[in-house]
Amino acid sequence: MSRARVLLIALLALLTTTLAVPASADEDRVRNLDVTFAIQPDGSVLARYELEWRFAEKGRHGIDFGIATRESWDADRDYDAVYRVSDVRVSSPSGAPAQFTSTERGWGSDGSLDLRIGDPDTTLDTRDATYVIEYRIEGALRTFDEGPELYWDVTSYTYPPIESYQVRVTAPDGVTRARCLTDDECTAVVDAEGATFASDDETTRVITVVAGLPEGSVQDAEPDLEPRAVEYPELRELHGHVEVLGDGSAQVEQRLVMDLPADRPSGNVGLDLILRAPWSEDLDQDLTPLDITAHDSTGRRLPVEVDEQDDTYSYQRAELRFVYGTERAEPEEVPAAPSVREEFIVRYRIPGAVGVENGTTAVRLPLTPTWSTSRLRDATMRWSLPGRPTSVQCRGLRYNDTGFSEYCELGAVIVDGTTVTAAFDTVDGWTTRELTDFVLPAGAVESSLPLEPSLDAAKQHRQRLGIGGAAGGGALALALAAGTAHLMRGRDLRWAAPAGSTWPVVGDAPAAPARPTRAAKRSDVVAVRFNPPSVPLHEAGLLLDRRFRPSHLAAVLVSLAVRGVVRLGSKPLMVQRLDSDSETTTIEASVARNATRREVGLPDANARRMRERLEKEDERLLTRSGWFRHTRTTERLLAPLLVAVAPLILFLLLLPVVGPRLREGVSIMLIGLAIGTVVAIGYVLLTRSGPRLTAEGRELLDEVEGFRTYIATAEANQLDWEADRDIFREFLPWAVLFDLTDRWTQVCQTLAQEGRIPQIDTSDFLVGSVSTLGSDLSRFSSGLASASSPPASSGSSSSGGSGGSSGFSGGSSGGGGGGTSASSW
Repeated sequence: MSRARVLLIALLALLTTTLAVPASADEDRVRNLDVTFAIQPDGSVLARYELEWRFAEKGRHGIDFGIATRESWDADRDYDAVYRVSDVRVSSPSGAPAQFTSTERGWGSDGSLDLRIGDPDTTLDTRDATYVIEYRIEGALRTFDEGPELYWDVTSYTYPPIESYQVRVTAPDGVTRARCLTDDECTAVVDAEGATFASDDETTRVITVVAGLPEGSVQDAEPDLEPRAVEYPELRELHGHVEVLGDGSAQVEQRLVMDLPADRPSGNVGLDLILRAPWSEDLDQDLTPLDITAHDSTGRRLPVEVDEQDDTYSYQRAELRFVYGTERAEPEEVPAAPSVREEFIVRYRIPGAVGVENGTTAVRLPLTPTWSTSRLRDATMRWSLPGRPTSVQCRGLRYNDTGFSEYCELGAVIVDGTTVTAAFDTVDGWTTRELTDFVLPAGAVESSLPLEPSLDAAKQHRQRLGIGGAAGGGALALALAAGTAHLMRGRDLRWAAPAGSTWPVVGDAPAAPARPTRAAKRSDVVAVRFNPPSVPLHEAGLLLDRRFRPSHLAAVLVSLAVRGVVRLGSKPLMVQRLDSDSETTTIEASVARNATRREVGLPDANARRMRERLEKEDERLLTRSGWFRHTRTTERLLAPLLVAVAPLILFLLLLPVVGPRLREGVSIMLIGLAIGTVVAIGYVLLTRSGPRLTAEGRELLDEVEGFRTYIATAEANQLDWEADRDIFREFLPWAVLFDLTDRWTQVCQTLAQEGRIPQIDTSDFLVGSVSTLGSDLSRFSSGLASASSPPASSGSSSSGGSGGSSGFSGGSSGGGGGGTSASSW
């Protein structure tokens, strides 16, 4: 398939993704998580998890619960920590089906015992169910200078939001100290028998606890370590010998000692080959290998194939693959080992190993056959040359803005006559993008392959032509976007007659004739409104912006703050829940529930839940309020498709004419056109004013815009009639919504200085002073927008590598050992 077609398909796929708008749904929640870890005298741990689960909807079967059984050992990445799980029992105090199946899963260093709890033939007619999972786990404890320790991940990022939790750790001789690493809301309390970790604040973070035990209180507090399980072949030792001959060729032999996955009796080993490399600005070197063979430790020859890149640059590479293990045992006969060590011998010949330019003869060959040497434990490389080298260096092939960088650090090598040797400490840092640069004396080789003209030099001219075409195509796409966006904006509707008016009815008169509407015009005058609109703050924000913005959430929080429900701070971002009798709406109450109980920084997860609550309400209003007009699917898709397809059609028409001359410039031209098209589509979508309003919605928006005009234009001498009310606090949330905080504060400060309203005091609802109110609220809004942004997701039973260091000397949420996963099915 040609590059142009591949790029075209990719562009259309991106267009489809851009236009698709996923539907949202309620999410599962854990109403309460109650966990007990009872440490036994032998060092094993009896675990008990009680999950009060609230499903997103009825009709689910149960839950999936995973227990980490293997993970990488942080203290030495050559080993894995292994947890042995036994005596698994499941019950349901709520009466939900508690039968389960267990499956052991693993890939490399990640292993888990996965429980599917529930009846596949029965669905629940309720959204609430409670499950109790009990099991014994061995290998969880660690010993440090101050004694044994349980540094453990109770959950993982796969859990749904947990509204409250309690974790209890008990031990034969009690617990000496405890620490909770989940967040600032989690408390850790030590008593005579153990420690309790708890929080009543909702969290989506990994719950991680640390409990220190008295020295000698348990028999076994050491990790159960096994050699690291590999996911794919890993190079452990590399021993190579390169013999450069008098004809300028090189015979290469590489002995590779590799760790192979024990659970897969056969597979592929991949090595990197450089086929062509830039020699100088005007010349290239042909490094194509010939006569490639591979053998295993028994001497059996292995199938070999070379996957070449379709490229015309001066730097070209390919992947050499050989198949191993066709005579190894079947999977069920493989012993329970994390990996199998095997040795391979790879040989090949490179005719163009030596090049001559301007009377200088040099040997340039790749330093190593693999991209990664991070797992190497032993390595040697030896070059036998046809003459004693006069210079021993290396040359880098890293591409930068001006071409290939020649910087390379060869490291310590030993030159003994015509032999150059490098040991492990030197080889360990090499990559395939580095070549030897061994200069030989004149006459050291009898002949050599001639260097070839640089492909990069010829390419630059074609690229410049392609860039010109790309700029033109992108400009065309943007021009189409501007015109299309103008056509797509459409208009809101307005009532054609005021309420209470009469209007003619055509045909049989209905009981309640429809009130006529008309298209809104820019010349329509919106009356100034002296009181807040009849809709709440977040609804007013939606009418203004036609979609959720973080400023809507900031305004709601400021409204709660001035009424004493929460207290705000901007350094750090803080929303503290206060004891208050003030009335709140359902939406306001759900937002306030995610505030913290103490005067601490607001966790990102809490900010995101506040945002999600408003976004869900906005989605409901967009579809069910009757305020927004619903655009037909064909109308919504037609304009972006027009913007995307028109430049592509023009490109395809020109391709037969310009293609033969531009070659790779065609790809550059198409990429530029594609970028311009995607930007154009984004321009079309973003410059639309969102869903258009019905006459009812436009009537409400008039109230909002009228009040915004009042806040934006009213002067202190116009506010006398407001002097008997705390208008500063009453209107401040609206000023935040309208981004007019500074102006409203200045107007009210003038009134206070004149004695017409009390002096402004914000200390009870905002950390800061009146003089910095505008900047404090601006910083609060921007911090809230950042904290509430959706995070990247992660999913596994284990939270990462096992805790190879004490949880008291550092540690973090998700940094302990073990972990569990939980989801519904």
